[in-house]
Amino acid sequence: MGIIVCLVLILTMGLIGYSIGTKQPENNYKIGYTDGFESAKQKVDDAGIFPTPDTNRLFGTITAISDDQIEIQVDQIIQNPLEEQAPILRTINLTKDTVISLMTNLPYEELQANELAYEQVREQYLINSEESAALLEEPIPPTPYGLSGLKISDLTIGTNIEVVSDKNIALSPAFDALAINTYEINEYVEEDEVEELVEDVE
Repeated sequence: MGIIVCLVLILTMGLIGYSIGTKQPENNYKIGYTDGFESAKQKVDDAGIFPTPDTNRLFGTITAISDDQIEIQVDQIIQNPLEEQAPILRTINLTKDTVISLMTNLPYEELQANELAYEQVREQYLINSEESAALLEEPIPPTPYGLSGLKISDLTIGTNIEVVSDKNIALSPAFDALAINTYEINEYVEEDEVEELVEDVE
């Protein structure tokens, strides 16, 4: 729906510019078209149809690997067709602090055991919090996966990864990585659930 609105605005402002251009010299036509385009762009911005992207993590596919850098291809994250598009290829700098991990979903039996242990701990936490005014740290729910460390040599071209940084990297062509996560899918996890699981890593 938002894209349709943008196209209508572009067409409208373009026609205005064209109308001006047919009545005035070519230079004025260019000015009229530019003014119309900028006006349409401003109207889209003011309407808030396309929010400005702000993220510290990206998902992509490895296209190149070196000793201290990884290149990935990501989907376009700029939805507004009137804005300059974000780079599709990103360069990831690995530092001494970059952690590379493999995320593997746990066996069903282990998941059940972890959930049962969590419920018992949480129940005791709720009892203690009612009886004591002391500040207690609420137990953290178990995750459905385990993490194991990897080296850059374990990664290969074509591998899908998640890259996490400490800043907004939505438009950054290159940046340092805090963490790089890849994943292994077992038969009981649907593929469309993987991205949701990976987002919980940090």
